[in-house]
Amino acid sequence: MRTLDHWDANKTTAPLDPVFDALEDENEAVRSKATQIIEQRFAAEQALGRD
Repeated sequence: MRTLDHWDANKTTAPLDPVFDALEDENEAVRSKATQIIEQRFAAEQALGRD
């Protein structure tokens, strides 16, 4: 969870592979945080006109 918090706080543009892996975690809080990060990244890319 700390890794996801760090990823979210720094708004990194690094590949999301570890975040996608977290979607399969047994902990619901980890899965929820990963989903939030992915949704934020998608929204940011849409705002920039990237597909």
